[in-house]
Amino acid sequence: KIRPEFTAPTKIYLDEVLKVCQKHQVNGMMHITGGAFTKLKDILKGADAEIRHPRALKPQNIFFDLRKKIPNRQMYSTFNCGIGFVLSVPKREVRQVLHLLPASAVIGRVVKGTGKVGIVSAFDGQAITL
Repeated sequence: KIRPEFTAPTKIYLDEVLKVCQKHQVNGMMHITGGAFTKLKDILKGADAEIRHPRALKPQNIFFDLRKKIPNRQMYSTFNCGIGFVLSVPKREVRQVLHLLPASAVIGRVVKGTGKVGIVSAFDGQAITL
């Protein structure tokens, strides 16, 4: 049996992201595939990302099935866990950017640090550092 997740079309974010970039300050952006959340380290210079998976962007069921066999750290290092694209914008612009990207949510914040990505797992609430 083929799972519906395997046949669903990929969402392309280009038009929405370009609209945000034209109207707002974007400090960083990353497509979360091929390395998942570890890719955020590429844009964190002297900062850390603190990620909390919001209920609004709960991972699809396939990720929960995978999590039964794969540890949290590997899940967030390998899979996007339902987060396809990340934009970093100034706090003062968050509301306006969310209005332009209706299928979005705030997933965390950037703070001073050393390039680490801290995640609170959507699967069990455990803290992970990448």
